[in-house]
Amino acid sequence: MLPLLNAKGAGGTIALIILFLIFRRREPARLELRYCDLDAGRYPRREARFSSCGRLLAGYLYRAEAPRGVVAVVHGFRGCAESHLAEAARFIDAGWDVFTFDATGTRGSEGRSLRGLQQMKLDLAAAVEFLRSDPETAGLPIVLYGHSMGAWAAAAALGKAQAAGAVCVAGFDAPLDTMRFFMRRFGGPAALLAFPLVRLQGRLAFGREANASALEAVNATDKPVLIVHGARDGVIPDAISLFARAGEMTNPNARALLVSDEYRGGHSAAWLSREAARTLAERRAELKKLRSRRKKREFLLGLDRRPLALVDEGFMAEVLRFFDFAART
Repeated sequence: MLPLLNAKGAGGTIALIILFLIFRRREPARLELRYCDLDAGRYPRREARFSSCGRLLAGYLYRAEAPRGVVAVVHGFRGCAESHLAEAARFIDAGWDVFTFDATGTRGSEGRSLRGLQQMKLDLAAAVEFLRSDPETAGLPIVLYGHSMGAWAAAAALGKAQAAGAVCVAGFDAPLDTMRFFMRRFGGPAALLAFPLVRLQGRLAFGREANASALEAVNATDKPVLIVHGARDGVIPDAISLFARAGEMTNPNARALLVSDEYRGGHSAAWLSREAARTLAERRAELKKLRSRRKKREFLLGLDRRPLALVDEGFMAEVLRFFDFAART
């Protein structure tokens, strides 16, 4: 077995192939709001480039009048800089600058693949460093808003990134534990035979950060953290979720929020209005039934995304109050 665990041998090659297949560049069919769906005059943005681990990433800065701070939005796995424009627009309306970016290996950013879940933490740290040095945002309080993989990154990077606080929606606790869970879910027990190789490659690529616990990072600081989870989240179950460990939080400024609504309680709907979440679920089901790329493309071209992106004002008010508290703390 020892030769198989040598990262320079066959085992390392297998692990690299597995990771590449999982994290390679993809352009999944998206139903979320796009920038072209927004009023560009109301939400102008400036494109920016910043470096992360030697790769140039694509970022987008949206300005508010007399901003009280800047929200760095951190997308999830297979997401992109436009994945949370519905929330971003609400943040801008409330007086916050917003910075979104494509992670390594995603859309406008360099890289043949994402490399791993852990890469998002490094990309986020680079994004925060950019915001601290950019003339338009330097000196402003920075708060983080992350979803899924981005929620883990926001929690895990909070202390070192020098952000004022974080809202973490539908996040997991540790990346390697999450990889192991999904390898078993989709590949069965046989897939776990390859996990030691994946774990080794992760540790070689990311060192101690390979399985960094979001909970441990939250407890290592007193910065405000809001952990949000949907009661009907079918993607991040209790076995790997950060929310499931909320009872272990010792950070005095950390708290958890469970969204139990029938429609808003899913993995990607906590921020949506109930009607928008219901309609989005219906459109996803319709898209899933389509087999050909042509039919999917036609479906997406004819889709009005705006009704699918109406936010829940109660949830957004809760997040905005939390951001104000974090900026003052």
